[in-house]
Amino acid sequence: MKKFLLLLISVMLCLALVGCADDVDAPVDTTGGESALEGNDSTTSEELQMVTDSGTYVGQIDSNFIEIEISGIPEENAAKSFMLSPELKGDFEALGLGSGDNVKFDYYVNENSQNVITGITVLASYQPPAENTGDSAPDYIVPEDADEIVTDSGTYVGQMDSNFIEINISGVPEAQAAKAFMLSPELKAGFEDLGLNTGDAVKFDYYVNADNQNVILSIDTDW
Repeated sequence: MKKFLLLLISVMLCLALVGCADDVDAPVDTTGGESALEGNDSTTSEELQMVTDSGTYVGQIDSNFIEIEISGIPEENAAKSFMLSPELKGDFEALGLGSGDNVKFDYYVNENSQNVITGITVLASYQPPAENTGDSAPDYIVPEDADEIVTDSGTYVGQMDSNFIEINISGVPEAQAAKAFMLSPELKAGFEDLGLNTGDAVKFDYYVNADNQNVILSIDTDW
């Protein structure tokens, strides 16, 4: 009888231990599964749209900003301020820019609507105008991006704005004669001294820059 009771107690203890083992909680997944992965992919980088333009360097506003007059737009809207990117700011002094230099540059507009300039290339350095008699433009240096200097003649039409003039080219059909020319920095500085009038016969030198603009370097009215 005692042996039977001991056997019964032993069986009951075994059943109790098996029940406890079944109650142990399964491991909890703390990674969040697919929802956690989706959360990590929700952040995307915003692509910046780079713009390339050209113009005339005006000067440095402060340690962070410079001013450039954009080519090809009305004078009252031409001046723009540009914030130096961190990389360009570190090397800016080494560029040795001078007021009046003709430059080409890359920039983008950041999330605060600021124009951030990332690179500047000097197309032609400004040279102070030499004293002239009013019959010809000051001497000029050949710009670095000028593959070929073209000499042509025609009839002066007038000044379109502070950066551009119009000339009717000689020897071409009337419908195609009118051409716009951007004044080089040197010629722009002494242009008023030339005293040009509509209808004046002129001889001039120009080149086509990287932006396919006709950049006029000199004008001669005595030839």
